[in-house]
Amino acid sequence: MCFSKAISYCTCFIVGGFSPAFSETIDLPDGLLFGARFSEVQVIAQSQGWELVRTTFNSNAWSVDTMGLTLYFCNHKLATVDEYLSGDLKEFIDTVWALTIEYGSPETSVTHIPLLGRAISSDFKTDGSLDITVQIVELESGMKLWTRTTDTSICAAE
Repeated sequence: MCFSKAISYCTCFIVGGFSPAFSETIDLPDGLLFGARFSEVQVIAQSQGWELVRTTFNSNAWSVDTMGLTLYFCNHKLATVDEYLSGDLKEFIDTVWALTIEYGSPETSVTHIPLLGRAISSDFKTDGSLDITVQIVELESGMKLWTRTTDTSICAAE
């Protein structure tokens, strides 16, 4: 799942002339692995020059603003990765299309988020324990695209 232009979230593949945001395997950036202990993620972050900052909205979430990432932990283990992008509607469609080919039809919804705007969200359930969400939100400043990948097996063990 190679989401952004600047970050190689994984190796993208080319299908039909576009570069979708996902490949056949799910790799996290720079050595991160689902289930990695927080202390292991800290070592990786330090080696990459990332500053992990605890978020104000969730005590189990840490952001890496320079990478456009938010990392969520369950029992001190990496369970969810959000990546925020500067994508547009075309990138959203290409990403959803690539995931549809790989995982089947998503559950898609269109909602209005108070104070933000309208959003389109596509949720994919894989055969394994990964859930993938791709969302585009219409803001006053333009479109905001983000992805969320969760390994549901990590929090299920609680």
